[in-house]
Amino acid sequence: MSELLKNPPNRNNQMEHLIALWRVVAELEKTVAALGSSNDANTTAITTVASETSSSLSGFIMPFHSLNEIPQIDDDDELYIYDNSNKVYCRALLSKIKALHALFSISNGGIHVIHAYEYADEAARIAATGFIETDIGRVALQLDDNSFWILTAYSPITWQRIIGAHTHGEYLEKTSNLSDLSDASTARNNLGLGTVATKTAPGGTSSQLLANDGSGGFSNVTVGDNLDFTEGTLSATAGGGAMLTENTTVNLTSDMSAADIQALIDAQPKNLGGYTLIFQFGNGTYNTSMTSALTFSYFYNGVVNILGNTGETGLHTNQAVYLDFSAGTSGGIVCTDCFCYVLIKNLKIKISDTGGIRCINANQCTKVFVFYCCLFGANNTATNVGFGADFTAAYAYSNYVSTLQVGIGTYMSAIVYSINNDDTGTAPKYGISAQQAGTLGKSGTQPAGTVSNEYEGTGGDVR
Repeated sequence: MSELLKNPPNRNNQMEHLIALWRVVAELEKTVAALGSSNDANTTAITTVASETSSSLSGFIMPFHSLNEIPQIDDDDELYIYDNSNKVYCRALLSKIKALHALFSISNGGIHVIHAYEYADEAARIAATGFIETDIGRVALQLDDNSFWILTAYSPITWQRIIGAHTHGEYLEKTSNLSDLSDASTARNNLGLGTVATKTAPGGTSSQLLANDGSGGFSNVTVGDNLDFTEGTLSATAGGGAMLTENTTVNLTSDMSAADIQALIDAQPKNLGGYTLIFQFGNGTYNTSMTSALTFSYFYNGVVNILGNTGETGLHTNQAVYLDFSAGTSGGIVCTDCFCYVLIKNLKIKISDTGGIRCINANQCTKVFVFYCCLFGANNTATNVGFGADFTAAYAYSNYVSTLQVGIGTYMSAIVYSINNDDTGTAPKYGISAQQAGTLGKSGTQPAGTVSNEYEGTGGDVR
């Protein structure tokens, strides 16, 4: 052994170091006593001696430059370590070697852990004490749910979850699809988003659409009919984009008021989708609150039928459906801005002796057909009309007119074809009339007039 100490192996050959160390293990027990109290197994400083028998040399910490220089040894062994500085072998207790080895090693099978503390559950973590300022930032593992917590303050003790199964504080985690939650408010609460900001919509009128005013509020924009809504709620009725998907019949009964009937009319889609929309009046006299005209407006892309008893045909005055508007001052049936075929058939319609109103009024429509109707007024002293058209192409066939100023009239560039129409009872003042560049073409019988059978004025033409 003395020879080995005097002639150490090549310092650059680690294998030779280890072989030499293990050769002297057997002699280690002979010199343990030489270490004396300076080699207390409970210290981590490694002291050295220059020979097998000397215990008086001062100790120093061995300079290790990599983990490869630290030998792995059994628990009960002692060994010699080569001193690079003094070129001699020194003795050291195993406990001290292991203490140094721990500084350079990764525990638990080579898996490094980020936490400094472990607690069984939340209660144990909360109960922990004795932290100091330098502990701030250290991590604890809570074993019951495998969550990690960071110590953010020590007085008072404050923990913040950084990894775990739920969302806490300012750290956000998502563990399941938020759409699985029972309602949106729960999702917003879990995410810490607060409640949804709401704005109150203003009240609106027909032909208006609710729109963003650009300043976080709302305003009304006029875009078309049937977009009525009340304050706080937008409820587009009918033409707000809906479309008819099949031929549809709306049944109307004589116990309904004009307002009830108008509501059903307005509730229908304006886009007919190529189908036929039928407003079917049931047999009877309609005079319950019939104080305002019934308006059919803005229908397009299909056919609108406004019908009485479908079993009736030809000229007649005893229609089973009688619409009595004589208590009002706005007329009877009004068709306006309908870009589709409109058929009005088998209706008996009465209006008041009010100037400028009509039993059937067609205004700015593509094509309007009036068949087998009986149209009359309460008197013929005012400028009321049986069937009148403005900016419309129309066809009037086999209708009776009576007690009116004008039986059938065309106005404002409208074109009306009158065929086999007639007067009954008290004839109108003028049977047919064309005014304001309107054109009325006639064929077959025409209603007579008490003043004149025909009237042309302001560029109108009857031919």
